[in-house]
Amino acid sequence: MATAARKASNYHMLERTLLNRVRLRQLSAFVEVYEQRNILKAAKQLGLTQSTVSKSMSEMESNLEQKLFTRSPRGVSPTPAGDVLYRHAKVILNELRHAADDLQRVNTADSGQVVVGVVPTAMAVLSRAIAEFKQQRPGISVRVLYGPDEELMSRLSIGELDLVLGRLYDENRRSGLAHEPVYDDPPRLIVRNDHPALGRKRLRLADLMDYPWILPPPTAYMRRYHNLAFFNEGLGLPGDIVETLSINVYRSLLLSMPNIVSILSEHSLDYEMEWGLLKALSIKITTQFNPVGFTTRTGVTLHPPADAFRQSVRDTASKITKGRNKAVRTGPKPVYSGI
Repeated sequence: MATAARKASNYHMLERTLLNRVRLRQLSAFVEVYEQRNILKAAKQLGLTQSTVSKSMSEMESNLEQKLFTRSPRGVSPTPAGDVLYRHAKVILNELRHAADDLQRVNTADSGQVVVGVVPTAMAVLSRAIAEFKQQRPGISVRVLYGPDEELMSRLSIGELDLVLGRLYDENRRSGLAHEPVYDDPPRLIVRNDHPALGRKRLRLADLMDYPWILPPPTAYMRRYHNLAFFNEGLGLPGDIVETLSINVYRSLLLSMPNIVSILSEHSLDYEMEWGLLKALSIKITTQFNPVGFTTRTGVTLHPPADAFRQSVRDTASKITKGRNKAVRTGPKPVYSGI
């Protein structure tokens, strides 16, 4: 009982210290030092002297009775306590950014910023959604951060992103995050419009094994689903493989190599598909891709611009999926340079 009472007392003391003795300016400096791993570099970014920032960090450590950094001649390294405080400090500072947006909208309609994370396979749908959204709400800026799933989920967790649009993998399900499926985007075998396999009848996956392939790297979540396409047919992996997560590399290789094959979701390169530059082979793939959807923070209400943007993506995805079977476009084809 005495131990429990002592722990409760220590908790309340620490809570009071955070609320009453740690200032926002100190939190901002702490975050900058954490990210720079160097007090001098952090001071330059903040426009302060090195001694001012160093003193601020020492005061925080003294007030919290916790070591936040270990110092060395090369810089600083966060302690476990520093790692914990950083996650919460980032959320606090990002929420203040949202507060500034909300206060600005009190006097100005349709303003503010949306920060969205996106993975390669959802980029085409997101781009169309942004185009439609900006026509309706030109005063709202949209910032897009592109990267692998794990990085985006980490940035979302600390409030750097409003939402993430990507595949809803089980690996991304973690405490504090909520997931909403938006659309299904099944896998297809995508090739250039003059690929030698396009004219073949009774085509099987085994017939394509001698062609070069583009696949995600082995460390990517998507790679297991690509591998299953081969393993479910009793096949090994192709011998000639280019590995990448970059949708730009996919696009460049597919348009420049007449014999390369890829497994892509239906809308990953939808402009090129619509214009007939790329085509899908008529082979049923025995693997499934997870649905594409939103990931947001549990218990956090999206600010109005982000919520409006989310609805715009839903509407765009609905239009695209309903129009999957529309005819290929005609007329002048888009010209790609530098890909």
